[in-house]
Amino acid sequence: MQRVEIPFEYPVYFTRNIFSPENRILRNFMEAQLDPPFVRVGIWFDRGLVDAQPHLPALAAGKLCEEFGDRFVADPTVFTGGEAVKNGLSSCKAMIDYLMRYGFCRHSVIIGVGGGAFLDAAGFATSLFHRGVRFIRLPSTTLAQGDSGVGVKNGINYAGKKNLLGVFAPPVAVINDFELLRSLPPRLIKDGIAEAIKVAVIRDRHFFERIESLAPAIAANDFDAVCEVVRASALLHMQHIASGGDPFERGQGRPLDFGHWLAHRLESDSGFRVRHGEGVGIGICVDSIYAAMKGLIREEEAMRICACVRGCGLPLWDHVLNASDAGGKPAILAGLEDFREHLGGRLSITLPQGLGDKIEVHEIDIQLMIRALERLRGEGEGATPEETMA
Repeated sequence: MQRVEIPFEYPVYFTRNIFSPENRILRNFMEAQLDPPFVRVGIWFDRGLVDAQPHLPALAAGKLCEEFGDRFVADPTVFTGGEAVKNGLSSCKAMIDYLMRYGFCRHSVIIGVGGGAFLDAAGFATSLFHRGVRFIRLPSTTLAQGDSGVGVKNGINYAGKKNLLGVFAPPVAVINDFELLRSLPPRLIKDGIAEAIKVAVIRDRHFFERIESLAPAIAANDFDAVCEVVRASALLHMQHIASGGDPFERGQGRPLDFGHWLAHRLESDSGFRVRHGEGVGIGICVDSIYAAMKGLIREEEAMRICACVRGCGLPLWDHVLNASDAGGKPAILAGLEDFREHLGGRLSITLPQGLGDKIEVHEIDIQLMIRALERLRGEGEGATPEETMA
């Protein structure tokens, strides 16, 4: 039996104003920690971020040109942002064409600045070219800074399936610049809070209680409160990836996908009108109510989770969830089979087992899940995500 072990290490920095002349994080990392030394560097931006902060590409170009000279090979390039960048192969192909045009190799570096969907697509493209161009992530949304941007997953949607194509490819570094969050509209600020509640419910009761206490400030878009929660969420997600024993998800458990079987299906069924974090918030509420019905948590705890989601300004329901299949059952339940197929093997659903702990279950009582959906509909029907975020 041949055994191959490849250790992965990458730093995650928390900072402000990464492109200011005084900030040395990027230069110190690239000059002192990259081995072998990098040959070329380029930078890609998410269109949504550039629309909100149009000064960023020129600011970044000036810094990279000053610090890296002719190794900075091209002006900043802006690609589509949001879920559109992940839908199909066109954006990925454009990114690969860029890498080919400018002669990037495995010793070159791409810096990606944008939201979670943008970084998913950019990480996927860089991982394919020459089997891996080095990639530095600069997440610009609460969801990406607190969850997806600090992880090892990359991918795109294909044939109407969320994340159907993808790879596990760790970045060489992650830099969370909180100033990139300042231009986010309220709805996008809340997007990442759902992932923080998710990881708190299954891993850290004290963090969940802290989010509960901060919920009014988060709902009011208090920047310091949001940054506190995002940082703690990132640290918890990183801790799980590093110590959970299965960073590339070769086993059957997916604890960080708590609530995601519903979220992914709701996103696609809504034509991605419902954002990922909104879907996760609804998903963890449904699964928490189901867990209470199964006796895994107290009903009072399930209602606290729902109240925390709502208190932070996230929706508890969307009208897409009212749809039924040909047999009269909620159409959203098809997300369970989608999720099983995506994981491979038997179904594995993470549920809370008390606040701060979890259990993996491999069978779902469909009638009980329907009751959980009906209960949540009674709590949250009537407010669309857009209305909740207003």
